[in-house]
Amino acid sequence: MKKILNYLFIFLIVIAAVNSCSDLDENYSHYLRDIKYSSRVRELSGEIGIEKVRLSWINPEDHVAKRIRIEYGNDMFIETESLISSITIEDLTSAVGYSFSVFTLDAFGNKSIGSTLFLTPVTQTYINSYVARLTTIQPKFSIQDNSVIIKWENLTENAFLWYTGKINYTYSVHGETYTGSSDTGNNNEETVIIPDIHSPVNITFDYVMYYQPIIGNNLLIDTIPKSESAEIVIDYSSGDIFEKIEGSKISRYFGIPYNNTTEFSSYYLFAHLFDGSSSDNSSWVSSSPDVDPLKGGNKENDSQYPLSFTVDISDEKELSHIDIWGWENFSQAPKRFEVWGTLSIESDKPQSYWETINPGDWQDDWYKLADCEVVGNPIPPGYKFEINPNREKIRFVRILVHEVFKPVNHVRVGMSELMFYEQLPPRLIVK
Repeated sequence: MKKILNYLFIFLIVIAAVNSCSDLDENYSHYLRDIKYSSRVRELSGEIGIEKVRLSWINPEDHVAKRIRIEYGNDMFIETESLISSITIEDLTSAVGYSFSVFTLDAFGNKSIGSTLFLTPVTQTYINSYVARLTTIQPKFSIQDNSVIIKWENLTENAFLWYTGKINYTYSVHGETYTGSSDTGNNNEETVIIPDIHSPVNITFDYVMYYQPIIGNNLLIDTIPKSESAEIVIDYSSGDIFEKIEGSKISRYFGIPYNNTTEFSSYYLFAHLFDGSSSDNSSWVSSSPDVDPLKGGNKENDSQYPLSFTVDISDEKELSHIDIWGWENFSQAPKRFEVWGTLSIESDKPQSYWETINPGDWQDDWYKLADCEVVGNPIPPGYKFEINPNREKIRFVRILVHEVFKPVNHVRVGMSELMFYEQLPPRLIVK
C-alpha cells in the first residue's frame, strides 16, 4: 500500500511538471522558432522647448520592433501604435528636468533594452521673464521719395533670439489703419515701407516679430512673438524747408549747341555766377560778339532771344527754388525766362535737336520746371522763384531767357549771382 502511494505521488509530480513546461512553451513559443527580441533604438537625441521636448532616434531594422514606448518622470509613459522615429512631449512643468527612456516593443509587447537621455525643458514662467528683459534689434527709420522706410539689419546676429523671418505689422496714418506681414524665412534684413507721406503726420507703428529663443546655447523648438511699437512724427517745419546748393559744386555744362554762355576775359567768368559774391558784378550770359568774337556771341540763333545756358549741379537733387541777383541796377537781368531740368543728357543728338528759337525735340525729354516772370521792378539783391512743383529729380538745369530788364545794344543777359536750392526732406522723429 505504501508503494502504491509513493507511485501516485511521483505520478502527480510528473503531471505537474509536464503542465508547467506546457505553460512555459505557451508563453515563449514565439521565440522557439529563431525569433529574437526587438533591438534598441540608436542615436537618441533631444531638443528642448517651453515645457516640452522633441525626441528623435533611429529605429532598428530587424523587423521585430513594432511600436515605441517612452518612459519618463514619475511612472509616466507613452506607447505608440506604430514604429515612429520622433515625438514631441508636452506639459513638462518640472524645472529640474526629466530622464527619457525609449524602448521598442515587439508584437507581443516585450520591451527592448532602453536608450536614455536627460533633458530640462524651459518653464513658461522663466521664458516670460527671459523675453521681457531682452533687447531686440531695433529698426532704422528714414524718408525717401515721400515714403517712410523702416529697415531692420543684422537680425540673425542676435545672440539670444533667432529671427524666424515672420513679421506682422499695423500702422495708422491720418485715421486710416493698414496691416501687412512677411514670412520669408530667416532673413538677416527686413524692410517695411509706408508710402505717400506728403504732409505732417503722426504714425503709430505696431509690429510683432517671431523668434526662437536661444538659452544656454540651445535653440528652443518653440517660436515666440515679441510685440513692439514706435511713434513716428513727420514734421514739415513751417517756413523755408530748402537749402542752397553749394556753388562750388555747380559748373557750366559744355557740349550743347545754342548754349551761349560767354567767358571772354579773366574778369567776366561764368564761374563767378556761383561764387557767393555779388560785389564784382562780374558775369553774364551773352549772345552778341561783344568783346571777343570767338568766345562771345551766338551765331546759331543770329543773336536773338531766347538766350540759353546749361549748368550741372553735380548730383541728382530735388530742386525747389532758383534765386537770381542782377547787376548794373538789373539792367540786363532776366525778366521772363523758362527753367528746364533733366537727370541725364544725350550728347549724341544732332544740332537741330537743341534748337531754342524754334523749340527743339529736347523739350520732349526734359522736365519744364517753371515759367518765371518778374512783375514790376526787382528788389535788390534779387528775386527768388519756386520751381519744380512735381519734385522731379534733376541734375542738369537749362535756362531760356526771353526778356531782360533794360536791354542794351548787345543781346545779352547779365547777372551777378545765380543760386539753386534743393528741397529738404521732412524732419523725422521716432519715439
